[in-house]
Amino acid sequence: VFEVNIEGGIAAMDMEGDTLWCVPYEGTVVTCWNIKQDEFQTYDVGVEGFKCVQRKLGQECNKTPFCRPAFYGEQVILSPNWGNKFVCIDRQTGETKEWDSPVKVTMKSENGYFTSGCGGYFIGSITDTLGKYFDAVNRKLYEIDMSTKECREIPIVFDKRELEQHETGFAEASQWLQ
Repeated sequence: VFEVNIEGGIAAMDMEGDTLWCVPYEGTVVTCWNIKQDEFQTYDVGVEGFKCVQRKLGQECNKTPFCRPAFYGEQVILSPNWGNKFVCIDRQTGETKEWDSPVKVTMKSENGYFTSGCGGYFIGSITDTLGKYFDAVNRKLYEIDMSTKECREIPIVFDKRELEQHETGFAEASQWLQ
């Protein structure tokens, strides 16, 4: 029998094949569960110098360190939510270390109009070597080559005609909400 402590809760879960990866809401222990084999593995990803800072208040804490994981070969890469570093788990050796991301971790937005409570996250799956990462603090989308760590910004654009098609009824009371 293997006991897993998820007392502080789970901030994110992601399936990879038969394995469920659980990212903690509190603390730095990531748990993966192979559902078919009913085997658990835990990784303490609190690498040297790692800390969490509540983004809006700027106070150090131990909550929501990471967003959902990204899977690249034998690596599991955790993007920071309130954490100050990307962290990489080597599945073969169990070693955890800081992942040298081409995207800088920003703890506070320069834009005071709209602040983000989240640091950023990988979007979708990594195909071949390319992954997409959304920097929520600065509202920028990047494509990262995971093998070379080359990074390019993907412009976020809106189709004006599509926006205008959704304009009808905006901010009007619905007949269904009477």
